[in-house]
Amino acid sequence: MLEVRELAFSYRKGSAELFDGLTHSFAPGATTAVTGRSGRGKSTLLYVLGLMLRPTRGDVLIDGRGVGRRDDQSRSRVRSNDIGFVFQDAALDPTRTILDAVVEPALYAGARRRDVLPVARELLDRFGVGGRAGHLPGQISGGQAQRVAIARALVTSPTVVLADEPTGNLDRDNAETVLRALRDCATEGRTVVIATHDPFVLDHVDHVLAL
Repeated sequence: MLEVRELAFSYRKGSAELFDGLTHSFAPGATTAVTGRSGRGKSTLLYVLGLMLRPTRGDVLIDGRGVGRRDDQSRSRVRSNDIGFVFQDAALDPTRTILDAVVEPALYAGARRRDVLPVARELLDRFGVGGRAGHLPGQISGGQAQRVAIARALVTSPTVVLADEPTGNLDRDNAETVLRALRDCATEGRTVVIATHDPFVLDHVDHVLAL
């Protein structure tokens, strides 16, 4: 269970706060789209949920544990074990192979490479990009890159998956493939939150949170 309670955030002291004391529970086993006008803080909310930013007020809770206001080291530990990220541009290192990109979060979390490799290969196969494991990001399509990003997000078996505009650079066919993969993540019991401005996404999610 991922929740926020009385949440507010501002980038600097004295600047306008976002979220207006938001209290919300994100349903496990379901996909939630976060929508709103530009400047309402869709991406910022994902970074707060993902423990990259500390809330100014309120807290982020995972399974009832307040984690959003912990120190950097503690938030980093929770993030590496419990949260997977998918970004708009896939954010793959252009100098590393697809397989290495998927393995990396698990190594950061303390796993051994030899233990993670079978998991990474299985995820790449699951999302139809196993044959690209030895390629560099510049050698695959945008849709394939986003599926690699989802595999990378799942390699540590997180309970929460956060996706920031994952269809923003994709055509409709590839967007539908990526959204189907995110829905599959939710059917396995994960909490999936998608920040989006794309109305097409709303037809493929279970819940909508408008900021």
